[in-house]
Amino acid sequence: MYTFQTRLHTSANPFTSASLIQRMSLTMAMLAVCTGAATGATIHVPGDQPTLQAGIDAAAEGDTVLVAPGTYTGEGNRDLDFGGIDRVLVSEAGAEATVIDCEGEVRAFSFRNEETSASVLQGFTITGGVSEGTETDRYGGAVFCENGASPRITQCAFTDNSSALHGGAIYCGGEGSGYTSTISECTFTGNSGNLGGAVFLSNSPSATITRCTFTGNSGGKGGGGIYCKTKTERLLPGPTITSCTITGNDASQGDEDTKGGGIYCSTNAPAVITNCMIMGNEADTGGGIYSYGDPTITNCTIANNSAQSGGGIRGEDRSDLTITNSILWGNTPNALVTMGGATVVNYSNVEGEWDGIGNINANPLFVDTSDGDYHLSDGSPCIDAGTVDGAPDTDFDGDARFQGDGIDMGADEYVSGENCDLEVTLSGQPASVKRGGALSFRADVSNDCDDPLTFDRAVLNVTGPASLEMGLYDGAPFTVVESVGKPLSLSVPAVAPMGSYTVGVTIYQDGTVIDADAFDVNVIGG
Repeated sequence: MYTFQTRLHTSANPFTSASLIQRMSLTMAMLAVCTGAATGATIHVPGDQPTLQAGIDAAAEGDTVLVAPGTYTGEGNRDLDFGGIDRVLVSEAGAEATVIDCEGEVRAFSFRNEETSASVLQGFTITGGVSEGTETDRYGGAVFCENGASPRITQCAFTDNSSALHGGAIYCGGEGSGYTSTISECTFTGNSGNLGGAVFLSNSPSATITRCTFTGNSGGKGGGGIYCKTKTERLLPGPTITSCTITGNDASQGDEDTKGGGIYCSTNAPAVITNCMIMGNEADTGGGIYSYGDPTITNCTIANNSAQSGGGIRGEDRSDLTITNSILWGNTPNALVTMGGATVVNYSNVEGEWDGIGNINANPLFVDTSDGDYHLSDGSPCIDAGTVDGAPDTDFDGDARFQGDGIDMGADEYVSGENCDLEVTLSGQPASVKRGGALSFRADVSNDCDDPLTFDRAVLNVTGPASLEMGLYDGAPFTVVESVGKPLSLSVPAVAPMGSYTVGVTIYQDGTVIDADAFDVNVIGG
């Protein structure tokens, strides 16, 4: 078994805190995958099994199927099924390097047998998925979930998938299904469906969509980005959409009135939409959001969407909208239209005015909308104008709320000097290192802002013929005034696989990546 070891020099530094085990020794079996699954065997595709389905079938409950970079097509690499057994399917090198191409023939995955959130799909680009048969074969162009299946889908890219009916990329639905489905850190681009251009959630009251990006998707009749529909009791929590970017989607291709260019909500269990940027979407009705339910919308920026009615938001007669700390600006022809529901809008910037506590009607002074930058600039009337009641602890970028004298309106919490940030720099590394030798280099974190900035986590990653993820720091926010850094050293085992490796260091704040740097090095024979 192969072991990397780290040696860190000096001690008054976040890279040498007590949280780092300095004599860390990890076997290659442990290094192979960093998915959060602490137990179970690892099956390599194509090393151990020739296809994705063969790898899945060979895996037992709790096992990990680790997929090498490449493009996977044809039989055994599409129309995949977990078969009711919770397993982890993860790529070695992430979505950019690992593609599942369905070639316009079938969808990529079906979850039909009560798979739980322990079933994980992570780190793939899924493209060319199609669902156009009969019955449920018409749902979910790339991923289909039913019968209580609630997989965790993370760090995937869904591109150019299509459905004859619902969910151009993902469909989670059916009686009693999808209750804990989790979709996080995914991108959706160019997908299409009749309802739900990218994602369709049906009877999924506790489903969550977090830190995802929806761009250029089309829901022919509704929900260009996301379509949510539930018939559950109103007391249950609704689907949650948090810190998502939903931009340039449309619901404008149907013969009838199309609804919800960005999001369509038809939920008895109130949907919860928080910290979202919803811009440039289009529909006949409800360009940004169409509501036939009771969504709660908090700290969202809803701007430059268009429709014939309700450019920003349209609520129907049974829709009780609750909008707080949000910005509705630049929408055509109007910011908000309601048809008789008990809508409550407070502490929000609504173009054209809206009655409510703390509401304003003033240019929010976005940084640069022509370049898609909807952060608040210095002097924005939305700064410190919101309410702390019900506000999230962080903003769209992961910055803490609040930064000044109060909560800001919109998805962005203005941070003084926020156009600058911490920067990671790795230096002093060799082009190659011998097996049995030491790979030494320096990691520095510099601050180019006038004010001190912090990070609360630093991680070292090695990827290549073998892999390693190691925590360098994980604790209270560490303040960087100008710069901080230390030399690092990795002991390379005498029997380590030779080849090219990428070594990187990434820093985080509140779970959001601040910056990263990496270099390539060759491991050669000793």
